[in-house]
Amino acid sequence: MSRSITCLLLGAAAAALTVTSALAYDWSMTNSSHWAIHRVFISPCSSQNWGHDRLGENDVMSTGESYVLNDVGAGCYDVKLVDEDGDVCVISGVRINNDLEWEITDKNLLNCESQ
Repeated sequence: MSRSITCLLLGAAAAALTVTSALAYDWSMTNSSHWAIHRVFISPCSSQNWGHDRLGENDVMSTGESYVLNDVGAGCYDVKLVDEDGDVCVISGVRINNDLEWEITDKNLLNCESQ
């Protein structure tokens, strides 16, 4: 294979990797509430599908802990949380931007109870 074709192929592969990595991020959630979070589901704001539990079957996000959700793009998400009591809270329109960090607060969870 000629050197110029090899360079073109390597350049195309590098561009594909760059585009792929630009679309998927790690999203850090910190539980600053007084309740342990047992399940986390996310859905793009335009979708009705929750997908799988992002914490996993045996993981719990205790008070003060952070958890990283892998392969999440920046944008608008609805987040469904299930706490230690089995209470379900859906928080709509969570905007994740370049920092990809989000805090779960007592206010978030208590607002769900009042609805």
